[in-house]
Amino acid sequence: MTNLKVALLSYRSNPFSGGQGIYVKYLSRSLVKLGHEVTVFSGPPYPDLDSRVKLVKVPSLDLYSKKNKFSDVSIKELRNFLNFFEWISINSGGFSEPYTFGKRIKKLLKNKLNEFDVIHDNQSLCYELLYFQKKIPLVTTIHHPISKDLKYELKSIKSTFLKLLKIRWHSFLWMQTFVAKRLKRVIAVSSSSKKDIHEDFKVDLNKISVILNGIDNEIFFPQNDKTVTKRIVTTASADVPLKGLDFLLDAFSNLSKQYSDLELHVIGG
Repeated sequence: MTNLKVALLSYRSNPFSGGQGIYVKYLSRSLVKLGHEVTVFSGPPYPDLDSRVKLVKVPSLDLYSKKNKFSDVSIKELRNFLNFFEWISINSGGFSEPYTFGKRIKKLLKNKLNEFDVIHDNQSLCYELLYFQKKIPLVTTIHHPISKDLKYELKSIKSTFLKLLKIRWHSFLWMQTFVAKRLKRVIAVSSSSKKDIHEDFKVDLNKISVILNGIDNEIFFPQNDKTVTKRIVTTASADVPLKGLDFLLDAFSNLSKQYSDLELHVIGG
């Protein structure tokens, strides 16, 4: 097996909340274990990485970590055009991080492409990927098309104003759809995701490979002495319709008619 130098791109990699930082952590660690050399290029929040993995920070305004997204920035920061664009976009209801990450990563990487054998993008789906794949082998992991989230959320919202706000926040989907269907290779994390990526992003099925996510069995493993029978525990985000908590509640309602001692524990809001 040839050892590769991998540039792993992630526009945000929160190590403890959401899946992006977790994916980057374990993917980079596993690639290093296989003998590859991995450099992670990440915007904030930055990931928690194996000591053998190099991290190159791609700073942004990181407005979601600030108490006040509008005022907790300096005039000096806003003199930078990308920072100003990010500030205007987020404070007007948009989400520009994937777009601005693309501009920043091109500036960092375009003169260093000869240092890497392959680029692996973690669903930024920024325009710059189309530039990179002309220069170097490139693959992108698409966990699922966020257009699905938008469709479910719009169905669950009655207010026209709130619907417009949701559409505004998801405006980056125009870029992601444009880029995704022009990529040469895509990784999906499940057969269901592969189907959704094909339907929503119009990616050729022949370009999509399914590589399932794994489980860290040093952290997650059964403890027979602590198992509680007839107890169901879920960490599904209760405020996100796509997570399907409503289906679980319906199923639990039916099951509890047969099993009066059945328990459901919902961890979250």
